[in-house]
Amino acid sequence: MKEKISNKQWAIIFVAAWIVLNLILSAFTDLAEDEAYYWMFARFLDWGYFDHPPMIALMIKAGGFLFANELGVRFFTVIFSGLTLYILFYITEFRNVKLMFLLFLTSPAFHAFGFISAPDVPLMFFAALYLLVFKHYIEKDSLKNSLLLGLISALMMYSKYHGILLILFTILPNLKIITRKTFWLTTFFALLLFLPHIWWQVQNGYPSVQYHLVDRVNRAYEFNFTFQYFLGQIGFCGPILFLLFFRFITAPVSPFYKTMKWTTISVFLFFLAFSFRTFIEANWGAIAYLPLILFVHNSIRTDLGKVWKIVAYVVVTILLLLRIVLMFPNDILQFSVTKQFYRDRDFYPKVHELAGDLPVVFLNTYQKPSKYSFYFGSPSFSLNSFWYRRNQYDKWTIQKDLQGKEVMIIATDNFPNAQHVKAKYSDIYYLKKSNFKSYGYIQLTANKKEFTISKGEMLKDTLIVKNIWDNALHYDSTAIEIGVVVKKTNGESSFVVAEILEKDLFSGNKIPFEIPIVLDKGEYNLIFGFNSDLTQTLWSSPVYKLSVK
Repeated sequence: MKEKISNKQWAIIFVAAWIVLNLILSAFTDLAEDEAYYWMFARFLDWGYFDHPPMIALMIKAGGFLFANELGVRFFTVIFSGLTLYILFYITEFRNVKLMFLLFLTSPAFHAFGFISAPDVPLMFFAALYLLVFKHYIEKDSLKNSLLLGLISALMMYSKYHGILLILFTILPNLKIITRKTFWLTTFFALLLFLPHIWWQVQNGYPSVQYHLVDRVNRAYEFNFTFQYFLGQIGFCGPILFLLFFRFITAPVSPFYKTMKWTTISVFLFFLAFSFRTFIEANWGAIAYLPLILFVHNSIRTDLGKVWKIVAYVVVTILLLLRIVLMFPNDILQFSVTKQFYRDRDFYPKVHELAGDLPVVFLNTYQKPSKYSFYFGSPSFSLNSFWYRRNQYDKWTIQKDLQGKEVMIIATDNFPNAQHVKAKYSDIYYLKKSNFKSYGYIQLTANKKEFTISKGEMLKDTLIVKNIWDNALHYDSTAIEIGVVVKKTNGESSFVVAEILEKDLFSGNKIPFEIPIVLDKGEYNLIFGFNSDLTQTLWSSPVYKLSVK
């Protein structure tokens, strides 16, 4: 008599099928642009990076020892995704694994993080582990559960800072646990393990804090921020999971699944509130999708229902077909999801044809130099002006190694003296430049974070130079202009505020400056930077506040 396959066996089959599917897709799909940026992280291992903690870099580095291609970048992403699915089965005690797998497959987020290497992948894996151990910790206060929870909390934070939201919003519905001695042991142990990253932030001037909490939110509110946040969450989580969550939101549940419900709601509300300050990327809410799917699965006691099941199968079929399309790029099915993989496929060979063996300096893009380096192995970096954003290229030694060298400048927008060729989907502006100098590695800081002046008064103060390569580069008597970008809700203007000789760009040197116009009453943001003959004023300082009374 043929033995019936158990739920646990079905779980193993589903996880194995999921891993095989993602390995195939990983091997035959070009890197997305952000994946190439994280691959660059892996080339320069550190305790932290401008945008993110280091876990994704470690995963890619480890995969690179196994495969020297796209599969190497994605190998541990695929494994972590499969393990995340298995942990979900485990948390639910392998109850109705077919339903869990079907719900899992209806979410575009789980498909994306099944093969695309991004910090969200280790975040989701360690978040699933966290929920599993947190469930055990609520049920049993023990030293083992406490230390495990501390370890996993630290690993989650090493993956992506959003992990703090899961920690906070699972504790709030269970506040009585803070009276446990082991809770404080967990907290201390997690902080102890996370200290190397905190120290890295201190040593580097808190770049991640400055970027995520200051630079990113210095924009006037647009209704589109909030509207797109709603659309992004429904689309990325998947409308089926989203609708089922609200269908069962009032259903009675056990304490753990009540925590899952309130954690989901709290994360969504947190980013809703944050959408009134800045644009919210769709993937930011992904930390809520694990408690959400657990809550929905627990709420469906027997079957999904005929109509829901038909809709689910249709959605899953569409998502799987889309994944097949990614392996076979074509001009007919070009849309936002596929563009990041293939739209510029002919761009990089054309750049290589123009540059030859020369290093390439891309203007205002951290993704293109990363992808160019991955596919052609040539040194390249991003020179960033004020209207773009700072990134890890401002800190890597690549920039130092190119000072004084002959390089090829590449941009997708016109710049002074550039020549032009056309790629299939974009323009390429280029210029061969000898004795390249950028100054993008030099930071300018003021003595205070905020300035206040009266109307009719011109702002005068001092900037302090921080040059991380004081003694490593040769400087001459070239005069360099320092500019300021004055930003207000309705626009921005730039002005020259000082001049300095290149040989005086040593750390600690003070540069007097004066903004040469009288500003109207109001609130302004100031960004200081070196004026570049290639792009506009570089982003060389923190964002400073100016109040004109």
